[in-house]
Amino acid sequence: MTRTIPELEKELRDKTCYFQWRKQVILKTAYDQTKITIQEKLTQYTNQNPLGEGLSVREIGAPRDRITPFVLESGVESGWLKRTHDRYRVAAVSGELSGAQRKVREEILAAYNVTPYNPPPISRVRKNLSKTDQSVLQWLIKQGQLVQLAGELFLPVKQLDTFIEKLRNWFQSHSEIAVADVRDMLHSTRKVIIPLLNWADAKGLTRREGDVRVWVGEDRKSVV
Repeated sequence: MTRTIPELEKELRDKTCYFQWRKQVILKTAYDQTKITIQEKLTQYTNQNPLGEGLSVREIGAPRDRITPFVLESGVESGWLKRTHDRYRVAAVSGELSGAQRKVREEILAAYNVTPYNPPPISRVRKNLSKTDQSVLQWLIKQGQLVQLAGELFLPVKQLDTFIEKLRNWFQSHSEIAVADVRDMLHSTRKVIIPLLNWADAKGLTRREGDVRVWVGEDRKSVV
């Protein structure tokens, strides 16, 4: 049996048999099955990682699978999927904290505020959280509410803001500040103070001159 090009084009426009996106066409059954598989995988991922960015094409489809990338990109364009860089998630999932997750966020920050500028190692904080709640910790880091100074050392952004104010006030009446001065100011230790001062240097707030720092100041409203 032969068909003319117009006949073939008419058949390909049949939405009950084929799915078209841009200039590509696949069988509707293949599209529907792949879409179901994608939704199942992303739903499972979201249940385990409520605040995760999503899964990559390789994590969703099989090697040399040409249909999955097609369905993913068409899903982004049609609005039922969202893509962040190379990762996909269901659009209906907002990525915002739920009421329970907001409570976990406050508990995490409270752990850092028990002894300001003497934070617990991030590994200890993570160890005390369930696997699900660990996603809230990652969310805090991603949102810049917990800032890494060095290795296991993280501080809440509010403590950094307070530190900047303390520095600014100090330099109203001093031309330089030493590690010992910061230690007394924050009631902290060198293992925190040195990375903190290095952070201030990197942000252009201070400049190291020998064993002391001098004030440079910030040009931007946000220094984190």
